[in-house]
Amino acid sequence: MSDTAPRNPVGAPQMLADALLRSMTGTTALLRVTGPNTDTSMSELGLVATTFADVAVSPVVMRKLRPTWQEGGDSKWELLVSATSVQQQVTALDLASAQSLFAMTLAVTVTARIT
Repeated sequence: MSDTAPRNPVGAPQMLADALLRSMTGTTALLRVTGPNTDTSMSELGLVATTFADVAVSPVVMRKLRPTWQEGGDSKWELLVSATSVQQQVTALDLASAQSLFAMTLAVTVTARIT
């Protein structure tokens, strides 16, 4: 059997990466982002409260980077994120690029999946 479905050939690497992240027990990450403020001068003075939103991105995998031993040093982690999910959130939030999504991210929360 051959796959004759009409697919975008550019999307194949993204679909493969998503499948790999899911197979590695991919989970969900919540990006805490700032909401849009219409008046920056009033928000700078504290007259308008800054709004926040949690944006879900899935599948993601966290992995520990190879340690370079240092006395009292913290471990470094890497977050592998689905490009398809990031693009969906960029479109939903009406942003210019994925860089602007990550620039407005204040915190990242990763849910643990126990299998």
